[in-house]
Amino acid sequence: MFGGNDPKFLSGFADTKVSWVVIFRKKIEELGVEPKKTKSHKNEAELTVHHSRAVADYAMVQEGLLVSDAKAAHLFMRFTDECAQARGDEARLLDIISAYTFQAFPQTTHLVLATKVDARKLKTTMVRSREGKTPSVTMSKTLAKRAMDEKVAILFSEADQDQGDSESIVLSNIRTAIVAPLEGANKVFGILQLDIRESSKGIFGKKDLDRVTVFARHLALVLETLRYAQEQSKALESTIHALVHSLFLKDPDTAAHSERVQAITMIVAQYLGMKGTDLEALNAAALLHDLGKQGVHDKVLKKPARLTETEIQHMSHHSKLTETILDKIYYPEHLKSVPLLAAYHHEKMNGTGPYGLSGNDIPTGSKIISIADCFDALISPRVYKKAMTVAASLDILDKGAGKAWDPEVIAAFKACLPEIMTQVYGRPAEEAA
Repeated sequence: MFGGNDPKFLSGFADTKVSWVVIFRKKIEELGVEPKKTKSHKNEAELTVHHSRAVADYAMVQEGLLVSDAKAAHLFMRFTDECAQARGDEARLLDIISAYTFQAFPQTTHLVLATKVDARKLKTTMVRSREGKTPSVTMSKTLAKRAMDEKVAILFSEADQDQGDSESIVLSNIRTAIVAPLEGANKVFGILQLDIRESSKGIFGKKDLDRVTVFARHLALVLETLRYAQEQSKALESTIHALVHSLFLKDPDTAAHSERVQAITMIVAQYLGMKGTDLEALNAAALLHDLGKQGVHDKVLKKPARLTETEIQHMSHHSKLTETILDKIYYPEHLKSVPLLAAYHHEKMNGTGPYGLSGNDIPTGSKIISIADCFDALISPRVYKKAMTVAASLDILDKGAGKAWDPEVIAAFKACLPEIMTQVYGRPAEEAA
């Protein structure tokens, strides 16, 4: 078996005048495999295929890997675990894929990942060099097609260019590479290609081909999971947009108010250090916090005068109606808090809100929505009132600190106010002073 990390092989190459291609052929002959030249597309170099491995052999190859190369098997398991933690974060996932690829295959100089756009077209998803750059690397369309059509991983090199002077062979940077199909639950959907473009890195061998076959299977599962997560996210996003549109049809002013509350909430939440899935859930909850107003009578919702006590009581039911509507949506695990985050936006620190929650029992996200909701209602004109000044609105928030609203969240809101005035309302930051 030969490989790019065999010190005897590399030192032997350095001490002789035998060309790289001759050495490569010699190693191939020792394995009893006859290299095959493959016709390429126009403008592609002619390629020599040295080995191929059927994807169907995955289980057998992985079992052999567990016995013969426990370190690699453990590395692939850690790769899958770390990818699972990345959830639907594509940028982070691609960084993990790149890092583990170059760790698992130390002689690799370049990585190319491509996925199918349709039956005939591939789209490059990622190109990385070991140095972390994004170089221009060509993928063999001929071998990519063969790998996908036949479901085989292929070890190949560029066909012989010069069998004379060994130095010219080294300087020509003859490429050896492995291309492997990415097969999901139903079909092949992409290609992984690993290149060696520096002669000093050695060459790939049959053992590398087997390892790439196993790694490609793990990678395919990771990418398919990402695709499912993205589709699920798009489905939820489209549901949210449909709900907001239905609110717009009911009352355009309430829909516009909800969008401003969402924007304010995100600014304050990020100031307070909220991130990741917590921020994602809050983003949806803030936009949907008034969805229950669809269950409020138009004569109350659109009344051009102040509400009576009875009407205020009727309006107060919208929080629980919001929960009722949002509970009917299926959420991924990290977004299951959306209905209650939205519904709790009228909870008060002293426990006099619709659900009777108080103090620290109220989620921080709901506290932020509550302040954003109140502030926007105060400084925005309504059919029954004129817009209040920023100063007067802040005075109301200050008077309600500790009773209706959390003083710490009010302080964070005030710290963000210049940004809120410019980004959300398009007004001078000086108004926040």
